[in-house]
Amino acid sequence: MIRNLKVSSKLQIGFLFAIIITCLVGCIGIMGMQQISQADQSLYEQQTKISEKDISMDTLKAYTGDFAPVSQSVNTILDGLNDFFSMVQVSAEQVNSGSEQAAAMSEISQGVEQISAVIQMNSATSEESAAASEELSAQADMLKKELANFRLR
Repeated sequence: MIRNLKVSSKLQIGFLFAIIITCLVGCIGIMGMQQISQADQSLYEQQTKISEKDISMDTLKAYTGDFAPVSQSVNTILDGLNDFFSMVQVSAEQVNSGSEQAAAMSEISQGVEQISAVIQMNSATSEESAAASEELSAQADMLKKELANFRLR
């Protein structure tokens, strides 16, 4: 389906994907910031407990679990970006291929124009030759009539 689109349509789709991914990254970033804020609060609580010499495993496990959603969000973003960049690379290759085809078509078009110019020049020369032949034929007829008036003795 994407292969049948024009280059400008592909670029528009690419820009649309970029905008969508930017929005997703922004939303995930906002959610991540909220989670980081919660993690900061948890870190503060952990530091307070550690300063009170309370190093319980339950609080350490809870603390490391706070970053799991952030890690998952970042991995999701990275996967989406990798997919997006793969699509952009494919589109760029298609654009490059289209550019090469356009250059070849331009060269062919120039060759056809040159051939057309030569054909037009030959046609004009043929018309001039035909006109000159008709004029010479008419003059030969006149000369023949004039010579018919003369008699040899």
